[in-house]
Amino acid sequence: MTDDSDDRGADPPAVIHLPDDRQQAKQVTSGSEKRRRRHVRQTRYDDAELAEFDQRRRAKGLSAGAYTRLAALGDPGLRHQRGPGPEHVAALLDAMVSFARANSNLNQVARAANTLLLLAQERGSDRLADEARELQRSVDLLREQFAAPLAAIHAALDHWR
Repeated sequence: MTDDSDDRGADPPAVIHLPDDRQQAKQVTSGSEKRRRRHVRQTRYDDAELAEFDQRRRAKGLSAGAYTRLAALGDPGLRHQRGPGPEHVAALLDAMVSFARANSNLNQVARAANTLLLLAQERGSDRLADEARELQRSVDLLREQFAAPLAAIHAALDHWR
Protein backbone atom coordinates (compact mmCIF):
# COMPACT_ATOMS: atom_id res chain seq x y z
CA MET A 1 0.00 0.00 0.00
CA THR A 2 1.30 3.45 -0.96
CA ASP A 3 1.34 6.32 1.45
CA ASP A 4 -1.03 8.88 -0.20
CA SER A 5 -2.55 10.04 3.07
CA ASP A 6 -0.02 12.88 3.44
CA ASP A 7 -1.31 14.61 0.27
CA ARG A 8 -4.97 14.49 1.30
CA GLY A 9 -4.53 16.54 4.43
CA ALA A 10 -2.64 19.40 2.75
CA ASP A 11 -4.45 22.67 1.98
CA PRO A 12 -5.19 23.18 -1.70
CA PRO A 13 -3.40 26.09 -3.38
CA ALA A 14 -5.30 29.40 -3.49
CA VAL A 15 -4.92 29.70 -7.25
CA ILE A 16 -4.40 26.92 -9.73
CA HIS A 17 -2.76 28.03 -12.98
CA LEU A 18 -3.74 25.91 -15.95
CA PRO A 19 -2.33 26.34 -19.44
CA ASP A 20 -4.71 28.03 -21.88
CA ASP A 21 -4.01 26.85 -25.41
CA ARG A 22 -7.27 28.20 -26.83
CA GLN A 23 -5.84 31.51 -27.97
CA GLN A 24 -2.93 31.81 -30.33
CA ALA A 25 -0.30 34.36 -29.46
CA LYS A 26 -0.85 37.37 -31.72
CA GLN A 27 2.09 38.92 -33.40
CA VAL A 28 2.20 42.55 -32.34
CA THR A 29 2.62 44.48 -35.56
CA SER A 30 0.85 47.46 -36.91
CA GLY A 31 -0.51 47.48 -40.44
CA SER A 32 1.57 50.53 -41.23
CA GLU A 33 4.75 48.71 -40.19
CA LYS A 34 4.22 46.25 -43.05
CA ARG A 35 4.06 48.97 -45.69
CA ARG A 36 6.97 50.04 -47.79
CA ARG A 37 7.22 53.56 -46.42
CA ARG A 38 9.24 53.23 -43.25
CA HIS A 39 10.92 56.63 -43.12
CA VAL A 40 9.26 59.62 -41.49
CA ARG A 41 10.11 63.28 -42.03
CA GLN A 42 8.66 65.96 -39.82
CA THR A 43 8.20 69.56 -40.87
CA ARG A 44 7.31 72.53 -38.71
CA TYR A 45 4.82 75.18 -39.88
CA ASP A 46 3.58 78.43 -38.40
CA ASP A 47 -0.19 79.01 -38.29
CA ALA A 48 -0.42 80.76 -41.66
CA GLU A 49 1.75 78.18 -43.41
CA LEU A 50 -0.26 75.30 -41.96
CA ALA A 51 -3.54 76.90 -43.02
CA GLU A 52 -2.19 77.37 -46.57
CA PHE A 53 -0.84 73.80 -46.63
CA ASP A 54 -4.19 72.35 -45.49
CA GLN A 55 -6.16 74.46 -47.97
CA ARG A 56 -3.99 73.33 -50.89
CA ARG A 57 -4.01 69.63 -49.95
CA ARG A 58 -7.79 69.66 -49.41
CA ALA A 59 -8.26 71.32 -52.80
CA LYS A 60 -6.42 68.37 -54.35
CA GLY A 61 -8.22 65.84 -52.13
CA LEU A 62 -4.98 64.45 -50.71
CA SER A 63 -3.76 63.47 -47.28
CA ALA A 64 -0.93 65.51 -45.77
CA GLY A 65 1.64 62.83 -46.61
CA ALA A 66 0.40 62.41 -50.18
CA TYR A 67 0.42 66.18 -50.76
CA THR A 68 3.97 66.44 -49.39
CA ARG A 69 5.11 63.60 -51.69
CA LEU A 70 3.38 65.31 -54.64
CA ALA A 71 5.08 68.63 -53.90
CA ALA A 72 8.51 67.11 -53.26
CA LEU A 73 8.59 64.21 -55.72
CA GLY A 74 5.90 65.07 -58.26
CA ASP A 75 3.86 61.94 -57.42
CA PRO A 76 1.49 61.41 -54.48
CA GLY A 77 2.32 57.69 -54.40
CA LEU A 78 0.09 54.69 -53.92
CA ARG A 79 -2.97 54.91 -51.65
CA HIS A 80 -3.01 58.70 -51.95
CA GLN A 81 -6.82 58.87 -52.17
CA ARG A 82 -7.22 57.72 -48.59
CA GLY A 83 -7.01 61.25 -47.23
CA PRO A 84 -9.89 63.17 -45.68
CA GLY A 85 -12.94 63.93 -47.78
CA PRO A 86 -13.98 67.26 -49.21
CA GLU A 87 -14.47 70.31 -47.02
CA HIS A 88 -18.25 69.90 -46.95
CA VAL A 89 -17.73 66.62 -45.05
CA ALA A 90 -16.08 68.62 -42.27
CA ALA A 91 -19.02 71.03 -42.35
CA LEU A 92 -21.44 68.11 -42.08
CA LEU A 93 -19.50 66.71 -39.14
CA ASP A 94 -19.61 70.13 -37.45
CA ALA A 95 -23.37 70.23 -38.00
CA MET A 96 -23.73 66.76 -36.51
CA VAL A 97 -21.72 67.81 -33.44
CA SER A 98 -23.98 70.87 -33.05
CA PHE A 99 -27.07 68.67 -33.27
CA ALA A 100 -25.58 66.29 -30.70
CA ARG A 101 -24.95 69.17 -28.29
CA ALA A 102 -28.46 70.52 -28.79
CA ASN A 103 -29.89 67.05 -28.26
CA SER A 104 -27.92 66.72 -25.04
CA ASN A 105 -29.40 70.01 -23.82
CA LEU A 106 -32.83 68.80 -24.90
CA ASN A 107 -32.38 65.63 -22.84
CA GLN A 108 -31.52 67.73 -19.80
CA VAL A 109 -34.67 69.80 -20.30
CA ALA A 110 -36.74 66.61 -20.68
CA ARG A 111 -35.31 65.20 -17.46
CA ALA A 112 -36.05 68.44 -15.60
CA ALA A 113 -39.61 68.40 -16.96
CA ASN A 114 -40.10 64.81 -15.81
CA THR A 115 -38.78 65.63 -12.35
CA LEU A 116 -41.00 68.71 -12.22
CA LEU A 117 -44.03 66.64 -13.22
CA LEU A 118 -43.35 64.09 -10.47
CA LEU A 119 -42.98 66.83 -7.86
CA ALA A 120 -46.18 68.52 -9.06
CA GLN A 121 -48.10 65.26 -8.82
CA GLU A 122 -46.73 64.55 -5.32
CA ARG A 123 -47.74 67.99 -4.10
CA GLY A 124 -51.06 68.02 -5.92
CA SER A 125 -50.31 71.10 -8.00
CA ASP A 126 -52.40 70.72 -11.16
CA ARG A 127 -51.22 73.99 -12.70
CA LEU A 128 -47.54 73.03 -12.30
CA ALA A 129 -48.25 69.54 -13.66
CA ASP A 130 -49.92 71.07 -16.73
CA GLU A 131 -46.88 73.31 -17.31
CA ALA A 132 -44.54 70.32 -17.02
CA ARG A 133 -46.64 68.35 -19.53
CA GLU A 134 -46.55 71.31 -21.93
CA LEU A 135 -42.77 71.43 -21.57
CA GLN A 136 -42.60 67.70 -22.34
CA ARG A 137 -44.71 68.22 -25.48
CA SER A 138 -42.36 71.00 -26.60
CA VAL A 139 -39.35 68.72 -26.11
CA ASP A 140 -41.05 65.98 -28.15
CA LEU A 141 -41.84 68.47 -30.91
CA LEU A 142 -38.22 69.64 -31.03
CA ARG A 143 -37.04 66.04 -31.24
CA GLU A 144 -39.34 65.49 -34.22
CA GLN A 145 -37.98 68.64 -35.86
CA PHE A 146 -34.38 67.46 -35.29
CA ALA A 147 -35.02 64.06 -36.87
CA ALA A 148 -35.17 65.04 -40.56
CA PRO A 149 -32.07 67.31 -40.69
CA LEU A 150 -30.06 64.85 -38.63
CA ALA A 151 -31.07 61.98 -40.92
CA ALA A 152 -29.99 64.07 -43.93
CA ILE A 153 -26.61 64.76 -42.34
CA HIS A 154 -26.10 61.05 -41.59
CA ALA A 155 -27.06 60.12 -45.16
CA ALA A 156 -24.62 62.66 -46.61
CA LEU A 157 -21.81 61.46 -44.37
CA ASP A 158 -22.51 57.80 -45.22
CA HIS A 159 -22.14 58.74 -48.88
CA TRP A 160 -18.57 59.93 -48.25
CA ARG A 161 -17.41 57.04 -46.04
